[in-house]
Amino acid sequence: MSDTAPNPYASPESSFESSPVDDKLRRPVGTIVIAVVLLLLGLLVASAGILKGSRVQWSVVSLRFLLRYVFLAVMAPLAAIGASMGLFSGRRLGWWLAMLGYYFFVASFVVLPLVNVGIAQRAVSSSIAMAILLPWWLYVNRPSVLAYFRFTDAPSWRAHVALLVLSLAMVLGVGVW
Repeated sequence: MSDTAPNPYASPESSFESSPVDDKLRRPVGTIVIAVVLLLLGLLVASAGILKGSRVQWSVVSLRFLLRYVFLAVMAPLAAIGASMGLFSGRRLGWWLAMLGYYFFVASFVVLPLVNVGIAQRAVSSSIAMAILLPWWLYVNRPSVLAYFRFTDAPSWRAHVALLVLSLAMVLGVGVW
């Protein structure tokens, strides 16, 4: 037997310490801010759902209420927390979940009030909501942020429209308001 054979029990060589940090893959600061906001929002919505669920008489619950409860107390917080974890780790799924959350906010706080009440009464509040949400969209779609999530090309406008339609279907279909 030769002495140059690799030892099968030896620890693998780590290239983590010796590899230089690529500037394109550095975590953008704004993704940390968005991830923290999504994490806090997910925890807040989950705790509110738990509190609401503790006060419900479950023997007389309708199917519509159950769907709302499952969506708002389980699915929405899990998506927000999953998006924040994905944004922290640089996973592409985190970017998609963050964009889905963005379009969910647009559907909930801009489109739905305009549909329910009318544009004349909700124009100012919807404009304020868009002024708050638009920088999020612009930041997450910057080339440096997309490179951090390892996108070679920016997602097409069709993908954004599909996320908006999915969010509208969730908000209008479940009947959040």
